[in-house]
Amino acid sequence: MSFLMVFLITFLIVFIWWLVSLKIRMNNINKIKQLLKEQGVNIDKEVIDENNSYALFVDHAHKNWFYFDAAANKCIKCIYDDLLDFELFEDSQSVIKGRSGSAAVGGLLFGGIGALVGASGSKKIKEYCSSMYINIVTNDLKLPNMKIVIIKNQTNRNSYEYKNALNKANEFIGVLKFILANKTNIESQTVVDNDNVERLRNYKQLLDEGVITEEEFEKKKKEILGN
Repeated sequence: MSFLMVFLITFLIVFIWWLVSLKIRMNNINKIKQLLKEQGVNIDKEVIDENNSYALFVDHAHKNWFYFDAAANKCIKCIYDDLLDFELFEDSQSVIKGRSGSAAVGGLLFGGIGALVGASGSKKIKEYCSSMYINIVTNDLKLPNMKIVIIKNQTNRNSYEYKNALNKANEFIGVLKFILANKTNIESQTVVDNDNVERLRNYKQLLDEGVITEEEFEKKKKEILGN
């Protein structure tokens, strides 16, 4: 048997195995979607990676989201407030953090859902990417750290596969940002309240120093307090 024949047979076996695995994972995703719907879950948004390995489902009406690992056939239900943070890594380097919104120089820059993913030209970009994944941190003891793998094999950054991976990462990031922005806890309100107190304190100081009048201070006070 020639080398070429052995290569073709090996390639065919690997390809068939890949197709079967893809089909199994897709079936697992379809089954969990059907099960969620039967339980009264409204799937307003779903994001599934290219290999059908990971999925996020969002039920905005009930402020629930679901993380699904198709390979392990495991689905975790979380409420919006369970999401603490997320972080995107490329080649083991942090690229963007969810809560801070910071991005590494030369790394990926994400906007809202559907925003364009780009890279800064101020830093030399390697020709290949070996890994890209999103780490999700929750306060759910069942699975406090969730991982979504976007790239796991060496991929040329000029290739269609890499650009497609960026778009998929952007979809996941957009959904996670949406969940963070719509959490029902009072943390964000506390930040706003503290900011308003500081503004009032500054205007009171200006009043005491005679820079503004009592009338101007009362006007600013009403604006800040929303009265």
